[in-house]
Amino acid sequence: MSKRETKDIHVDRETEKRLFSRMLKSEEPAHILLIQADGGLGKTSLLREFREMSQSFPTVFIDLAPHRASEDILFECCLRFGQATFSQFREVCLKIAGTAPGSAALQGEQRRELRRVLSEKFTLDELQVLCFDFDVSYDELSGNTKSSKAVALITLAERNNQLPELLELVKEYRPQELSGSSISSPQLELTQLLSTQVKTELSKMDHDQRRTSRRLLTAAFIDDLQQMHRDRRHSFVFLIDTYNEEIIAEVKEWVVDFLNRVRNYHWLIVVVAGRKFPSLPFDERDVCNKHVLLPFETKDIDQFAREMELPLEPDNLKLIFKGTKGVPLLLATILDNLSKEEANQ
Repeated sequence: MSKRETKDIHVDRETEKRLFSRMLKSEEPAHILLIQADGGLGKTSLLREFREMSQSFPTVFIDLAPHRASEDILFECCLRFGQATFSQFREVCLKIAGTAPGSAALQGEQRRELRRVLSEKFTLDELQVLCFDFDVSYDELSGNTKSSKAVALITLAERNNQLPELLELVKEYRPQELSGSSISSPQLELTQLLSTQVKTELSKMDHDQRRTSRRLLTAAFIDDLQQMHRDRRHSFVFLIDTYNEEIIAEVKEWVVDFLNRVRNYHWLIVVVAGRKFPSLPFDERDVCNKHVLLPFETKDIDQFAREMELPLEPDNLKLIFKGTKGVPLLLATILDNLSKEEANQ
């Protein structure tokens, strides 16, 4: 009996898989793929396989769960691709939140970690040189010990909004100490701190103001991706699932705005799957393919059963096809139950 789970078995959908493979290889003029299907026809399963196919590319999987805000999606994408590189996105976040650049403070555990590195891993001479490079007088820092001087230096950097610069300087001196540390990336911590502030400020705006702010966030996000593409010359893959009636209007609006912006960048490969196609405000013919997933045929059910190591007689295949109408979710449930029954015999 097979030890594979039904969710790990991919049957049929060869047309979509071949198309996505060509998109990854830049052999396809269209770089946006819209997939429409009713519930249970394998949209999410197909996107999981797309994610496996795109492992050599920076890829993010986005589930448009009900009541989810578009800014949450963008923050998640930044986390996946590396928040420290999204400088323009950060600047827009700072403006929305009304926060000065570099004003983030370290949390308690991170402050203790930085103090420990400065006081235990630096000699007295090294700490004095660090202060010199940071344009601070070591002698004017309060305290008489390395530990107290380290505390004074961290406090001064936070007060003057120079914490990112201090962290970068410490990393130059002791990269091995901070490479795996939670404080190794000041930009990451800054973006996390901004997330709640941005959502709070957006909640205070009216619809038009939120729309404008979210469009600014999306535009800055894509501008940062464009700079990353110039530096690294690789494509980015976005797999967006659950574009249904249940998602809130502002998220639907964001998806359309996102597709409208990425249509000019063929190195941004986007797949959107749901029970309906987004209504796009541009000519789709050159940049977008639309595919409707259909129920399985009898031959597909036979392949699914063989993948599960459950060889079925033709009459049984016909019965299963009649009972499931070729819906993959129902098929997977029935074959999974048959597999368990066989294991118990």
